[in-house]
Amino acid sequence: EDWSSDEVLYLKLQTKIPGSSSTVPFGLGWENPHLGGCVSFGRKRNLIGFVTHWPNHVDLNKISLEASFTIKLDDGSSVGIKCETVTRVELAKAIRNLIIVSKWVKLDPEFLFDEEGYFTIEAELKVTTVSRAEKPELNAFVKDIQSIFGDVKSSDVVIIAGKEKFYCHKNILSGRCEVCKNMFAPNTMESESSTI
Repeated sequence: EDWSSDEVLYLKLQTKIPGSSSTVPFGLGWENPHLGGCVSFGRKRNLIGFVTHWPNHVDLNKISLEASFTIKLDDGSSVGIKCETVTRVELAKAIRNLIIVSKWVKLDPEFLFDEEGYFTIEAELKVTTVSRAEKPELNAFVKDIQSIFGDVKSSDVVIIAGKEKFYCHKNILSGRCEVCKNMFAPNTMESESSTI
């Protein structure tokens, strides 16, 4: 395989994705039925991900995907890649829709291949469904949290940057930022102050 090829490289799965479509996408030359998706390396091998295929009656917003890859090197070490970008594609008049979970990467073939021209990649895909009951609770929680942002009455710290004031909450800042977590830890100057 020419690693710098402009062609997308597709690898077959070994296990069927439950609930996925078994219809082969056009142009891959695979036989029906297939296993509901594939691993893909983008053109120039700068993108790695799972392409999953779903029947058109499935609500793609109710499917959650988490993907990770482990590339095992010849010296026994390995590199982990966690995919973070999720793209949902509804194809008009198609018998299937797609969910793609991917990550932009730079893979140097000089370090990948062993002496015989091979390398090992392990791919793991976690598929979960989101029930209708879970979504409203999450949305209500998000709305509640959004309602306190910038609220002068409920904030417990004011961050001053130049001439601007930001009314914030120490717990939320600590939960989202390691620096803030350390800054607001007990017995620090910042934890005792309501202005930073």
